[in-house]
Amino acid sequence: MYKFIVFCLFFSLANGIVLSAQQTVTERNPPKVTPSQYFQSRLERIYVAINLKENNNISRYETELLSMMREQIISASESTGKKQYTKRMEEILASFEGFSFTTANKETTDAHLALLEEFLAILMLS
Repeated sequence: MYKFIVFCLFFSLANGIVLSAQQTVTERNPPKVTPSQYFQSRLERIYVAINLKENNNISRYETELLSMMREQIISASESTGKKQYTKRMEEILASFEGFSFTTANKETTDAHLALLEEFLAILMLS
């Protein structure tokens, strides 16, 4: 009986070590996320943050979205297949100049969220 208990404990410990090692490998090699998937996830998070009135998260996601927009405009301007979208992407980004979701009223917020949705649609096209 004693040997059986020791065997079970050893097996449980070995199994835990293997699972921990697999998790570590997974964390080092995260799954690839496309720019449109990343943008969409941040857009979904900003919707939630706005609904919950979490100003810190709103600011964080807004900053991440604008940064991503800038990166995608640069990428689109360097790519021959995406140049046709660059002008509209720049116009959308320019509309966020001096704008903040944390201080905007409901109508302005909704209009800017619609612009972010349009930007996402452009990312998905290209």
